[in-house]
Amino acid sequence: MDIQALVEGISWHEHAVLAAMHWEEGTFVFVLETSLGDTNRRRFRIACVDAVEVELVPGRIEELDCATEHPLLLQHSGPQADLFFSSSPNSPGEIFLAAHEVIDRMLQGWRDPRQILCHGPGQFASVLARGHGLLARGPAVLVEALGRRLQGLLEVNAVHSYRKDDPLIVLTADSGYVVCASVEVTELAA
Repeated sequence: MDIQALVEGISWHEHAVLAAMHWEEGTFVFVLETSLGDTNRRRFRIACVDAVEVELVPGRIEELDCATEHPLLLQHSGPQADLFFSSSPNSPGEIFLAAHEVIDRMLQGWRDPRQILCHGPGQFASVLARGHGLLARGPAVLVEALGRRLQGLLEVNAVHSYRKDDPLIVLTADSGYVVCASVEVTELAA
């Protein structure tokens, strides 16, 4: 069975649970159990082949989806860039808030801004006070948007570094996810 058929075939008024998660040689495997009351129980083994990121926890889920375009995939495909700064801002807090605003908007809450920004909240102001350095690293589209947002607040320069061309997909389960090369689905005996 293909993952899209499973996603489209599940009635989300059913009870769905992620269970039995483990790794098998680079493949992240979990079991999805669905049931409608005490009848119609179904179990699926879902193997996420060549998984590069996993943020799933066992438990009940409301939604399962699979996509080839998603904010989580930006860091795995397309041009990547670094954002350097070369001035000291009047208000480091304003820079911090503006950066978080752009990252949250573009990644739709799927990634913590600390995965993009090169300095945590405790270091941010002191690093900016130095007047130069690396501010952020990540997908070029995000880094460039961040640079545009910070214009007038800080002198910044986006430098394209390399291009990632990993043909990956993302499987989302509510706010959890797996980024991998492919997904294999097998229905198990109930």
